[in-house]
Amino acid sequence: MRKSCDDEKGNEEPLALSGKVISHSEYKNSGSDSTRLTSGSLSSCADYRSDAAAKKLFIKHINAGFNCCPDSLYCAVKMSNDIIIIKEPLSLARCAALDRASMETLIDAFQP
Repeated sequence: MRKSCDDEKGNEEPLALSGKVISHSEYKNSGSDSTRLTSGSLSSCADYRSDAAAKKLFIKHINAGFNCCPDSLYCAVKMSNDIIIIKEPLSLARCAALDRASMETLIDAFQP
């Protein structure tokens, strides 16, 4: 009789992740023209660090583009296969302007 990988794992439920925005930078286009973004600084990227013992993953979204006047910033985190998906929706915006800032998210119950 053949045994599958699923048989060896048992009936373990996938670990539910939770996340929250823990910090964000100042908006980059606010202020005088000398602080305006240049064409080379528009790239968006992510940087991360983890604390395996505490089961925490910190992800910093650099140059995230969003409304500069949200009521609050929050995130929704889920795992699909081996991919962590972070959605960064905004609550009610108080203006129509878009801007860039860096935002750091903490993901709990992370197992590397």
